[in-house]
Amino acid sequence: MKYFKAVIFSAVFFVILQCGTASADSFDNLQAALISGKYTLRYENITPPARQNSLKERAHVFNGKMYTADSYMMHNTVKGVISSNGTDRYIETSAIQSSGLIYSSCSLKHNDEIFYFTRLEEKGKIEYIGKVDQKSQKDKSAVSSKISAVKFRRSVFLGNPNNFSDDVAVSKVLNALLPNSEKSSSALIFRKVKSGVLPNGLEYTDLMAVNPPSGVIFDAIRYYFQDGQIVKIATGQYFGSGENLDGTRTIIKVTEFKTSAEDKLLQLPKELKIQKSKD
Repeated sequence: MKYFKAVIFSAVFFVILQCGTASADSFDNLQAALISGKYTLRYENITPPARQNSLKERAHVFNGKMYTADSYMMHNTVKGVISSNGTDRYIETSAIQSSGLIYSSCSLKHNDEIFYFTRLEEKGKIEYIGKVDQKSQKDKSAVSSKISAVKFRRSVFLGNPNNFSDDVAVSKVLNALLPNSEKSSSALIFRKVKSGVLPNGLEYTDLMAVNPPSGVIFDAIRYYFQDGQIVKIATGQYFGSGENLDGTRTIIKVTEFKTSAEDKLLQLPKELKIQKSKD
């Protein structure tokens, strides 16, 4: 079953690479905005849950407890915002829980400093919780900065790059558009392989990794455009061989993209006060 699934998965990607070409203006404009470092992106992860074939595949262990797929954050909507003005950048990743609570993990980078804080929203009420030395404090309004050691200033880093997650997928599809000189020596390098127009009128551009991670056979990204605007991004990869061949995918719905930053997002919320770091 896994082999069949992966073959179908890869076949779909390779078939779509054979579609006719279309103007690359939409893709070039998106890439130019990412390279300029001036943009605001709002997105939602709309990846359907993977089909589960056994209790073993449905079970997850978290904090020493076992959960089934249905109870392990399977129905939380994940949304995000990135607003960038040069090397200044605001990043917000939100999980909308079934109770209606919106839990957002936020970071604000200004010059060489990064501030981390949490944003909670429920029934119209918003609360900010600051972090000092990246740790929560009794004084919820206190926040401190850390010095950024990131060399590649236009790159976007969300989540833990050692784990496959929604955040990492967003980082991947954005950083794929940056010049190779903006990437570390271990970063994935993508090349454009095809542009085209789908029967529904959407334009697309496909990229494929020329240096996929060890064990990964196929790694691709598709950017969808409507009327010149990015509307969706899909990633897919498959790995292994024979009986162990399998694949993963991520589908990101772009709810807004503009070639300017939002000044309000690039300012620390007034509810937070800067506290000197203990370092």
